[in-house]
Amino acid sequence: MLFVYIAVVSLYICLLFLQAYFLFLQGMNKTLSIGLIFFALGLMVYNATLVNFEHPLQGDSTIALIGIVAPMCAVVLLLIFRVSKKIEKRVKGGSTLMD
Repeated sequence: MLFVYIAVVSLYICLLFLQAYFLFLQGMNKTLSIGLIFFALGLMVYNATLVNFEHPLQGDSTIALIGIVAPMCAVVLLLIFRVSKKIEKRVKGGSTLMD
């Protein structure tokens, strides 16, 4: 039961970071986005230790799998954000994307 609680709390924390990502989308700097990526990767590793690989879709393992997928989505969103900021910087600077 403790594993379920920890997995749900880690999922909730990940969702809070996603919410913070959307709230501070324009003002987020590179350091914060990298920090959030590493935090999400840490949550993924922790939840991977909770998975019972003999029965991955039963009991606590299901919640741990959800706890792996949610930070993965956060990492993808943060990487999309970083690429969009690079594109925005190049467009404002007047250079082409091929530079």
